[in-house]
Amino acid sequence: MIALGMYASGNANRVAHACLTILLAATSQAQNPTLQWERVGDSGSVLSSTQIEGFGFRLGSDPLGSLDTLYAVSTQGVFGFAPSADDWMLLCNASRCRTDYMEVTSEGYLLIGSTAGPASEGERSIDGGRSWEHDVVGVSVTVLFQSTLLSLDRPVFACNGVFCARSTEGGAKGSWTAGGPMGGAPAALTEALPSAALPQGRLIGGAWNGAAYSDDGGGTWMPSSLWGPGRYAVASVAFLPQEGHPYGGRAFAGVTDFATGLPGVYRSDDGGGTWTLVRQIESGDFGVADPNWVRVGVDPRIGGAIYAGIEDNVPGTDPDLGTVVRSPDGGATWELVADSSNGWGGFAVYLLKVGRDGRLYVGTDRGVWRTVQPVPVAREPLPGGQHGRGPTIDVWPNPSSTVVHIWVSVATAAHAGVYILDVSGRLIEVIFEDSARSGSVALTWDASDVAPGVYLVVADANGVRRSRRVVISGS
Repeated sequence: MIALGMYASGNANRVAHACLTILLAATSQAQNPTLQWERVGDSGSVLSSTQIEGFGFRLGSDPLGSLDTLYAVSTQGVFGFAPSADDWMLLCNASRCRTDYMEVTSEGYLLIGSTAGPASEGERSIDGGRSWEHDVVGVSVTVLFQSTLLSLDRPVFACNGVFCARSTEGGAKGSWTAGGPMGGAPAALTEALPSAALPQGRLIGGAWNGAAYSDDGGGTWMPSSLWGPGRYAVASVAFLPQEGHPYGGRAFAGVTDFATGLPGVYRSDDGGGTWTLVRQIESGDFGVADPNWVRVGVDPRIGGAIYAGIEDNVPGTDPDLGTVVRSPDGGATWELVADSSNGWGGFAVYLLKVGRDGRLYVGTDRGVWRTVQPVPVAREPLPGGQHGRGPTIDVWPNPSSTVVHIWVSVATAAHAGVYILDVSGRLIEVIFEDSARSGSVALTWDASDVAPGVYLVVADANGVRRSRRVVISGS
């Protein structure tokens, strides 16, 4: 293995190209779970007065490497928000793009769909919304999702009221293959990452009847323990990676149980096969008078949290109200992260995502909101009592096609470096070096020029090294 300490100097030019954003120090994050919120865009814009049906990020190329173009859809059409923009720009109006669902693929393509209206058969843009191709799916689209599973060649899925079709060509017209019925109208998709228990990974679906899973790319679906026709409505599913977990992490679902009339968050520790209720939302919880729906989202960083948007069905209120809560420990405890004291608008939440800048973004009944600061990351003590000396390191997504996001945290000031090695230990690239670094740093590695294969992302601080294996699948 190469001695990383020898790269302490002489890499100024390479370091200058590293995409770097200084984030909150780890100690500050742990002490400040309630974050400040701000609206994305002008409060008077068309998008800010409508319900957000979908949004996603297209990787940017700003000097810091962490700010992306944000896209959002509503009944008014498709909108874009560039890193340097003050407000949303209309990219496709409702006369053509009356849409309910969106996916921004790893290639940066925009895919939208709806159950009714001009875009009911799908629209696609491969140039950031400047031009559009109609009827790319051929069915009414109720769910869009892109898989990262190499075993499936990273397909895009488009679901209708029965099954999910998939495309391995970025959603191009004529490239879709239909899968089998899910057993209920599909409402959401996620995936369990490859793991010891599931070497090929697994698709997990939320439907109007419960949760199901597929081990053959959607060809066949099996009902999970969270299944009951007419009883469960699973409106959202998400997967949270966890180091050392036999299934690669935990799956979460936002569920309404019609037997109780109450929504709740369920967790699966076996890749979506069996589920446990970890939090039922009752009247009065978190200041919610009449809880109606719960939508879940996760922070994809290792050690990240589970987020839940709770809709408050107050009679006669328009728009619907709601709030956001967070669990840093897999659903055992919950804390409020959006209330009237921190700038939150108080609207119902339908979508939750963490961007590369570390901030939480939510799509609401009145536009898109985000935290002013990066959201905190839950950390477990490192083995060997090294938490105070060594770094912590996260890598996502994994596998990755071209761009790898790296999060490194150092508790005390130290010489710190981040390096890419191949599996033989040969140095491929110096990503970052600093002679006195403490706190957290977000980096990106552009792997478009390296051959597909397995690489090591190594963080070195205070003489202690941590590494993560990352699979580069190629573009």
